[in-house]
Amino acid sequence: MPTREDIGDWVPLADAVAEYRAVCGYASSVETYRKHAAGSRSVHLGASVTATKDRRGRWVVSRMDLDIGLAAERERMNRIARVTADYGNHILDRSTTERVPTEWGYYEVRGDFHFRYDTIDAYRKRSNGTWMCNTCWTSTQSEHDHPECHTCSCWGGCGRDCTLSAIRCDACGTRLEL
Repeated sequence: MPTREDIGDWVPLADAVAEYRAVCGYASSVETYRKHAAGSRSVHLGASVTATKDRRGRWVVSRMDLDIGLAAERERMNRIARVTADYGNHILDRSTTERVPTEWGYYEVRGDFHFRYDTIDAYRKRSNGTWMCNTCWTSTQSEHDHPECHTCSCWGGCGRDCTLSAIRCDACGTRLEL
């Protein structure tokens, strides 16, 4: 529990949330953070930050932990901005097979192709994502020759495009068997 001597090392949770919101542009309500603090004694402010109550019964977080979390959030946002700019210049991050977050959604590289998912297009029900060719940066054609999974065959769509068997680019002749 914070003592009177080290009160400068602690930040009220409401102030910490305001600082986090100023850095990233969004944050849940302070009440949501209080509920998380009460349930798990930690909150996510760029990183997991331990929360405790001071003598007055207010939730507070360590200044050092908050600064670490804010720095991590700044770095995450800078990386997303850098990756988005690189994508605009047709440069893909091939160091991972995981989703690469961007300002508009994410992309995922698979061989000579990448899957581009735009969250706004998905929200507006315009698109659930598009396979793009890494060579010529055009939309691709997909082949669906795999059998349906158990979920699709018995209950309807699984949402994973389980019948996808190949992706091909007719413009440059590139093909990927899945």
